[in-house]
Amino acid sequence: MMYTGTPRDYEFYVAIRVLLRSLSKLQVDADLVVIASLDVPTPWIHTLEEEDSAKVVRVENLNNPYMSDTSRDRFKLTLNKLYVWSLVDYERVIMLDADNLFLQNTDELFQCGEFCAVFINPCIFHTGLFVLQPSLKVFNNMLHDIDSRRDNPDGADQGFIGGYFSGLLDQPMFHPPPHDTKLDGTFRLPLGYQMDASYYYLRLRWNVPCGPNSVITFPGASWLKPWYWWSWPVLPLGIQWHERRRQTLGYGSEMPSVLIQIILYLGILAITRVLIVMACPWYTDGVVRALSVFAYAFCASPVLWIAMGKIVNNSAEVNKSILVNNLEVKVELKGK
Repeated sequence: MMYTGTPRDYEFYVAIRVLLRSLSKLQVDADLVVIASLDVPTPWIHTLEEEDSAKVVRVENLNNPYMSDTSRDRFKLTLNKLYVWSLVDYERVIMLDADNLFLQNTDELFQCGEFCAVFINPCIFHTGLFVLQPSLKVFNNMLHDIDSRRDNPDGADQGFIGGYFSGLLDQPMFHPPPHDTKLDGTFRLPLGYQMDASYYYLRLRWNVPCGPNSVITFPGASWLKPWYWWSWPVLPLGIQWHERRRQTLGYGSEMPSVLIQIILYLGILAITRVLIVMACPWYTDGVVRALSVFAYAFCASPVLWIAMGKIVNNSAEVNKSILVNNLEVKVELKGK
C-alpha cells in the first residue's frame, strides 16, 4: 500500500520495491499487487509496473474521521488498507506492510480462511501481514463503520481491523492442510509469520518455536526502520535488510545523495575532533579553552539539534526529487 503526504514517502516507496523484488526472488506463486493512492507520483507507478512487475491499483484516499483522536499524522491514510477487501478478482490475498523481510516462501498462507492474522501482542493481532478473502460486502460494511465512527483505539488501520475481527483471539491456530486445500473461517497465524524484530535482540538469534520462522517485521518507531543507517550499530537486522536490497534493487539511483551525506558526516566528525583537541588541558590555557568550548557547545547544541532534525526530515524529499527527475528523463527518452 502506498500513499503520500508524509516526510518518509520516498523511503517507504523504496521499501516496497525491495519487498516486491524479494518476493519475486523467492518465486512466489501469486500476482504482486500494490494499492496506491491517486496522489502517488506517476513515475513511481511506472517503475513499479515496468521494473518490478507489479500490478498497481489506484484508489482515492479514505477519509479518516479518527484523526482528531490521535496526533500521529503518519497514520492518517492507513485506512486505505481496507481497499484490499475490494480486490474481488482474487480468491485469497495476503496483505503486507512495506517493512516485512521475508526469509522464505510463504505460499501456504493462501490456504488460510476468510481472515487470518498473527498476535505479536498477547491480546492484539498485527495488521502488518494478514490473509483475507476479498468481499465487497465486508468492504462496504467497513466503510459504513468508518462513517458511523465505530470505536477505534489507535485511530489507524490496526485498531479498526482489530475491532472488526475482535473474536480472532478465540479462533484455532492455522496449520496448512494437505493437497493445497483451502480452509474456511478465521484462524490465528503462528508467530513465525510475523516475528517482531525485538524478539531477535533478546538473544541475538531467532528463537520462535511457533511455526516456520518465515517473516520478520519491524513494528516500532519509524526512525528505527531497518533502512536507516543509524540502526546498524545496535540493530543488526538493518544490515540484513540492506543486504536484501543490495541483492535486489541496489543503490545506483541514490549515490549522489549518499555522497552528500558522507561528506556531511565526515565534516561533523572533523569538527568534533577539533573541539576535543581544543579542550585537552595539556595545551596552553587548556582549561580556559575547555570552558570556552563548553560554553560554545551549550549555546550551539540546540541550533545543531534543530538543524540535524531538519536534515533528517528533508533527506527523504531530496531523495524523492532526485529519483523523480531521473524517472521523468527516462519517460521522456522512451517517448522519443
